[in-house]
Amino acid sequence: MGQAEDYARVQQFWKKENLGRPLRVVAIGGGAPSAFFGPAAWFPALKAMTMFQIVGGNVSRHSEVASEFAERYFLDKGRIYATTEKLIEGEKNRPDGADLAVIVTPTAYHARDATLLAEAGIPMICEKPMTHEPESARKLVDVAYKNRVRIAVAYTQSTSPMGILATEKSLEGELGPWKRVAGQYFQGWMGTDIPEGQGGHRQQQSRLLPENTGDSNVTADLGTHILDFLRQVGQGGEVAGVDAHLSSSRGRDKKAGIASDDSSIIYVKFTNGAEGVIHTDNAWPNRRNFMVVDVSYEHGSIRYKGENSDNLAIEISGKPTQVFHSNANEPLPDSVRMQSFMPSGHEGSAYDYKLKAIAASLGEAVVADILHLDPACLKRPYRTALDGLMGVQFVNLAVKNNGKGWVPNHFLEANKTLPVDNQRIGVYARR
Repeated sequence: MGQAEDYARVQQFWKKENLGRPLRVVAIGGGAPSAFFGPAAWFPALKAMTMFQIVGGNVSRHSEVASEFAERYFLDKGRIYATTEKLIEGEKNRPDGADLAVIVTPTAYHARDATLLAEAGIPMICEKPMTHEPESARKLVDVAYKNRVRIAVAYTQSTSPMGILATEKSLEGELGPWKRVAGQYFQGWMGTDIPEGQGGHRQQQSRLLPENTGDSNVTADLGTHILDFLRQVGQGGEVAGVDAHLSSSRGRDKKAGIASDDSSIIYVKFTNGAEGVIHTDNAWPNRRNFMVVDVSYEHGSIRYKGENSDNLAIEISGKPTQVFHSNANEPLPDSVRMQSFMPSGHEGSAYDYKLKAIAASLGEAVVADILHLDPACLKRPYRTALDGLMGVQFVNLAVKNNGKGWVPNHFLEANKTLPVDNQRIGVYARR
């Protein structure tokens, strides 16, 4: 059977007329209504997709919060577990056990839960950064690839339709080798206190506490988005070294118990010669989600704007500027066209649609595995655990060498023993 026929079987998996079913999802974290990545982001996105059904989870260490979660989502309370170990055991013994998990806990808890799930053979979506220290990230990668467990790391900008198109264009050859980069990502939520009724105070505090986030806030939260985007359009380049300058306008100095950067300016050089600056800040006044990435190549450039990520501008020397639109009626690669969940005629790709794209990418890969199909048939790419590891290493490199001038990437030697990333799909497999 050919790849087209195999992919048709994947797409038919959910069709009721074919006795199909949704993939059963368990949540790790996100039980409290005040949490962001679960109740306000991933859970609504998954519930809106016929591909998925949330069936339970280990959502809170507080039993009353977990019980309320079950009632809110009309779940069987027998599938609400007190620990991830109990979840794994309970789902393993069910004929209708979980097909995948979504991890939306604070970063400091990612490694433990994700490693347990990988050891049990359960695929997962994991919020970024994948973990908060390189050692735990490397262990997770080794376990996941040994057990052939898929992990999709939630780099929403990289896996947006235009993020994927940027990768396609960078590999076509017409732009030539990349030379220089400039990435900015600014938000303002740390700059002023948000009223508690609007999701502030408690959420702001919890996202800044070192026991939740590790050593970094903005570099881990926003800097890894830019780094991952650059890695995918960088024609195989990895970080060769950094000159990092991290600071805090209100964290370390003005709030007891909070120790996180809110601004970072990092000069980065890549192994294949490109260099440039990544500048991130989440205390920038009046910025909601401002992201711009400019990449200069020998014969042109790419510009991606996160606030309007349905558009991608490409300039090639001697030719008019091309502006591509993910929801327009124009020819686009399948990997780009299929990744757009924004209805035609709507402007601005909402966060919700980017989450759905990641979920659909992993969902199709999980179905291919269930049906024992060749993953080469798949069209939707996602960012893997190895991509997650590169982000964790970048944060560690910047934090540990803050203000020390240029330092080489000491992880490169150890990375030579990483497993082959056989989970890459489509354009990412050609990178």
